[in-house]
Amino acid sequence: GFLGAGGMAGTITQSHKNAITKILEYDDIRITGPLLEERERSDSKMRSLLEQALIRLLPRMTASHASLLNREQLACMNRALKSKNSEFVVAVLKALEQVGDDTHLEAVEGLANMSPKNPFQSTIRESAIACLPYLRQRAENAVMAKTLLRASAPNMEPELLLRPATALPDGNANELLRPHNAEPPQPVVTSTQSTTEEVQTLQQRT
Repeated sequence: GFLGAGGMAGTITQSHKNAITKILEYDDIRITGPLLEERERSDSKMRSLLEQALIRLLPRMTASHASLLNREQLACMNRALKSKNSEFVVAVLKALEQVGDDTHLEAVEGLANMSPKNPFQSTIRESAIACLPYLRQRAENAVMAKTLLRASAPNMEPELLLRPATALPDGNANELLRPHNAEPPQPVVTSTQSTTEEVQTLQQRT
């Protein structure tokens, strides 16, 4: 993780705790992804601190922040939906409205379809229902983009596009420039006799 191997659950050191506490003082949305990863490596006490920070940061995410999260961090958000901290789960769902994708659909649908047993679960269910339209629209857009990409590809076989042109035999290069059905050029014949007569006439005049 971004705070090092000391974040492994059960082996967290005091210096590591101090480092996390210091980082949590920065109210910077760019640390959201790393905090999601660190949460999974931390013990219960540090996890609680991390979740409190994420509860502040996650609802502030917009679609423009999607590039801040890598695939593993998006997967962390999926697993975070199983948390017993209902406030944290609601914050994750709020962020998924903006940065979630089709990989989150199944988990969010499960929350939206659950039968609440307490007010906390009711709040989670309502948040999941609100999140679903965003995820479904994004999933549909992704499918449409793939369909358009396939449709825009040429129907020709790839090998036809790469087949080299057949070379012409030597001496036939001019054939490429000759107009279709053009008559072959006639040879020019020079009369030796007429040329000699012209020379003699010029000599007589001089």
